Amino acid sequence: VSTKPAATGPLGMRYSVLKRNAAGVYQEVDVDSTFHSGDRIRLEAQANTTGYLYVVAQGSSGAWQVLFPSREVAGGSNQVNRGETRLVPGGNAGQFVFDEQAGTEKLFSFYRASRKRASTS
Repeated sequence: VSTKPAATGPLGMRYSVLKRNAAGVYQEVDVDSTFHSGDRIRLEAQANTTGYLYVVAQGSSGAWQVLFPSREVAGGSNQVNRGETRLVPGGNAGQFVFDEQAGTEKLFSFYRASRKRASTS
């Protein structure tokens, strides 16, 4: 039995920002879109290799918040299987809602092939 990790190609993730329209349907929008108070969005992510997704936000106040993984989604699991589409936040009611505080909010997504921390040796 070989203990070497399986060879893999480049790690890739595709994501989309989905905005809820007046009819309640989520539609893909440009990632550079400007959002307003009351707008509702979610992210859709897909990966070419099974791995682990993280989503963090920096609010208009400068505060950071981990949005995903979350206990409310898939029992806290952030694993995304190859070819699977993951909605963040998940579920039929899952959405991020912009509040009335003006400013710039930023979302960052990270995708890793492994949960293990990098070795320093």
